[in-house]
Amino acid sequence: MRPATHRPDNERVEDTSTWSYSTWLAAAQREEGFNRIAEATAAYQAALRLDPAGIEALSGLARISARMMDHDGAIEWSRRAVLLHEDDLESRLQLASHLQDARRLDEASDVLDALPVGDARTCAARGTCMILQGHMNEGMRWLRRAVELDPQSCEVRTALGIGLWRCHKRMSAQRELEIARSLDPHDMHTRFVLMHLLLELGDFSAGYADPAAFDAIYPPALVERRWQGQPVAGKRLLLYDQHGLGDTLQMVRYVEVCAELGAEVHLDRAPLKYEGLTYTEIWISEAQERMVLAVPEANIERLRSICDAEQVEMSVLGRFGTPERELVLRFREHEVGRMPMAFLHDGIPTPTRTATW
Repeated sequence: MRPATHRPDNERVEDTSTWSYSTWLAAAQREEGFNRIAEATAAYQAALRLDPAGIEALSGLARISARMMDHDGAIEWSRRAVLLHEDDLESRLQLASHLQDARRLDEASDVLDALPVGDARTCAARGTCMILQGHMNEGMRWLRRAVELDPQSCEVRTALGIGLWRCHKRMSAQRELEIARSLDPHDMHTRFVLMHLLLELGDFSAGYADPAAFDAIYPPALVERRWQGQPVAGKRLLLYDQHGLGDTLQMVRYVEVCAELGAEVHLDRAPLKYEGLTYTEIWISEAQERMVLAVPEANIERLRSICDAEQVEMSVLGRFGTPERELVLRFREHEVGRMPMAFLHDGIPTPTRTATW
């Protein structure tokens, strides 16, 4: 089900002063299902005030923190659940998952080492952690063991599919994810992962055919903060763009503070899909699909460590800031292109046309 973006017409405002823990919990889960994160958080917290050891409320707050990319918050809520419910397997698995998301892999491994090895989800979590640590073969053995223990589990099949993807076995990953989706067609996480794999494989029609999965999984913190053209002067920016490399610096046209700096791009630093491309082809080829981040120079090594942990190839293509506010292209230390940023912004007349229909 695609999360609603508005309240149902028949929703009533109720007196909540006499609500029990279970009533608040049901309300929180309902709000979370409608992707109303602030309301869900408030309801989970209200439930927790009535029962400070309520494992469902603790789990819900951890889950919401993770969706909002607050890894520390997710870990703290999960750790609290584990301390209060030492024998609860679900809480320990959730804690291990949030530790993995924060790339605190040694801590995640310690949590998993204390869990029974005969449980399919434990084996899957252990395999995922090992792959993130770089132990690909051992990680895949644990993931396959998990599927042997519970071949009908959508969650376990999805973990195997992600593991295969991280090992660069994309076609095998697609098969496993499609099996997982067939086991539970309503599992949004599986559908979300499969959607992104299909995009990477170049099947754009199928990759964009499931917007409900995107709406359900994509962090609301990022959706709500999407730039809508507000002034950015004086603010710190993290720019993200996904496009052909030929558009790498075109985002500069839309961000005033970057346009005022200019940019220098070293085309020979870009990884190539096909060998032997000229610098012109590198710059304009639609085959050169890339994701680009604008990152403060002081954070480059931190970003590199994250990419290494995810086995994502990273290259530093250039920098913002040129003496004359120009876009400068270089290839093997030779300048191969130069254009004033003013021309990119104001040099091309914008025609006005009249349409008739």
